[in-house]
Amino acid sequence: MAIAAFMIAGPVAEQVFGVRTALLRSWTMFSAIGLGVIDASRL
Repeated sequence: MAIAAFMIAGPVAEQVFGVRTALLRSWTMFSAIGLGVIDASRL
């Protein structure tokens, strides 16, 4: 339970409250548009 709360607290602290600390790190799923990342023209 403590580990799950720690994993949830990081993103919530930054996204809801605007708190950025080294202890509660947030994560970013997508940071940019993925154009040009995959080239499927050679398949």
